[in-house]
Amino acid sequence: MTSGPALTNPRGIAHETDGTLVVADFSTGSVFRVNRETGERSILSDEANDGPKLHGPAAITVLDDGRIYVADTDLNEVIKIDPRTGHRVSVASGFSAAFGLAAGNIGGRQVLVVSDTGGAGVAGGAVGPVIVDIEGANEVVAIGSGANEKIAYTDPRSVAIDENGDIFIGEMAGGRVIKVTDPLGAALREVVSASPAGAAGQLIGMKLIGSNTLLAVDFSAKAIVKIDVETGQRHLLSDGASGTGIDFLSPGGVEAAGDHIYVTDFGVKAVIEIDATSGDRRKLSGSAVSGFFNLRGLMQLSTGAIAVADFGGERMVSVSGMTGDRTVVSNSVVGQGPHFGAPVSIAELPDRSIAISDFAHEMIYVVDGSSGNRKELSGSTVGTGPTIGARGLILDPADTSRLVASTFGLRAIMAVDIETGERRVLSSASTDLGFDPVGDGIGFRQPLGVSIATEGTIYVSDIGLDAILSVDPDTGNRKIISGHVVRDDDDSIEIGEGPLFGQPFGLTLEDGAKSILVADAALHAVIRVDLETGNREIVSGPDKGTGPKFANPFAVRLFASVDPEGGGAKAQDNRSEIIVSDYGINAVVKVDLASGDRIILSGVEIGADLPAAISVI
Repeated sequence: MTSGPALTNPRGIAHETDGTLVVADFSTGSVFRVNRETGERSILSDEANDGPKLHGPAAITVLDDGRIYVADTDLNEVIKIDPRTGHRVSVASGFSAAFGLAAGNIGGRQVLVVSDTGGAGVAGGAVGPVIVDIEGANEVVAIGSGANEKIAYTDPRSVAIDENGDIFIGEMAGGRVIKVTDPLGAALREVVSASPAGAAGQLIGMKLIGSNTLLAVDFSAKAIVKIDVETGQRHLLSDGASGTGIDFLSPGGVEAAGDHIYVTDFGVKAVIEIDATSGDRRKLSGSAVSGFFNLRGLMQLSTGAIAVADFGGERMVSVSGMTGDRTVVSNSVVGQGPHFGAPVSIAELPDRSIAISDFAHEMIYVVDGSSGNRKELSGSTVGTGPTIGARGLILDPADTSRLVASTFGLRAIMAVDIETGERRVLSSASTDLGFDPVGDGIGFRQPLGVSIATEGTIYVSDIGLDAILSVDPDTGNRKIISGHVVRDDDDSIEIGEGPLFGQPFGLTLEDGAKSILVADAALHAVIRVDLETGNREIVSGPDKGTGPKFANPFAVRLFASVDPEGGGAKAQDNRSEIIVSDYGINAVVKVDLASGDRIILSGVEIGADLPAAISVI
């Protein structure tokens, strides 16, 4: 559909002075131009242009004079792009997780505002907005804590600036809009709009139109809403039940131009055009999707099949370990029960059913692998304890009556009883989330991957700390075992030698439990960590191994060769291959651990999409 290089993971969107759309493609590290009339795509800036290579561009903005700026969450920098040549130059760095970006005038100066959601950025450690003065020497200015310190930011993702120089922050957790008045002075914070009671609300993208109206992308609702910042009222503009046309899967960025609104959707892999009056939607520019939409967690089941959580497709998919063929096991059409919102991690239960954590619904579901039927295992309506928006998920081999899960929102590791759904904090340093701290040691910031040794030790990857931690399952005590971490008191801890983590996502223990394998999205590599020394080495990545390059590796698991006669996985003491999910190239990649060589096991051009009635689970 339409011509030009394919959009892979479109996130930020803006328009130039002539109306042409510019789109930041997160996975390919490219900036596209998209014609608003024809949808034709061309590359404005990629690795062929001079300057720092983009690794994870998430937001983009264009100034009135044509200058283009991008916030890159992997580099944690703001990059200026020359609109004529595509050449790039870094103008600000040191952020912890730079997601949102907006341009405006504050205090009589042209500035950029970055929403930093990582928790240890250049602004002195606090999550929230950071100002970059681009008129002078690109000075980075911290925004004060504000007169109302009780309003703390929670995962700020989107940002806008009004004509008075006030800042609006949209949150991914809780769906609030926080207004910061006089950001260089009193920096008074106030919540001007919040999600309706009972609605999750995840404001991943935002655009100010006029003086009092925000266009917001609600990721969890898969909707575009208008928010009146004076009254706080929200008006649904377009979603699956409002307006006709293509449905959103994973909407990200939003832009308004003329009488239309433009939204990037990294599930559909396209720019979607919305009629601002009717809410009707059409795919303006994108490619046909086959294979996966936006795969995240995966694991090889006891049957030998590979179960994949397809985040963007709202489904669970089974992949043949021999052919790479794909079968939809459970989605809105296959199986009965509550629908997925954003499935992210997978664990096989003792009865061979499959647990899936759903980030959007803050729920852990159980899926029957034969029927595809879904039911709630633990969440806001099932089980007691703090509500968990689980990212990582694993069955505890030392106690198979429970799952162990990581959660960003609670900055904790949790135990979940698979019979009752009861949730209990195993380890957390948090003091402001409604439960007492559990365990000593440095606190989690953004815990994601979870793996457990047979004797019970829990290993956690934390993309806020950029480190791997061990957790004592009895006490909850936490210890950094590998990485370089700057603590809140500006003291630093460095454990182990080798390449520093960039975004350590999934991890898994190797056979023998002497080392751990980590998928690092920023390094585009799989890292081996020695559990005794913390030393790190790349086992497959840009300079190690042949085959397709990683873009955004997310989950890593050991892979056992499949016995065609028995239909299951052969038991091996020393498995020599791993499987890796990569949501940048949307493929399951098989890696030889000895050489680092990579082949695509299942993806757009490898493996077939089989009818849902044919199941390999």
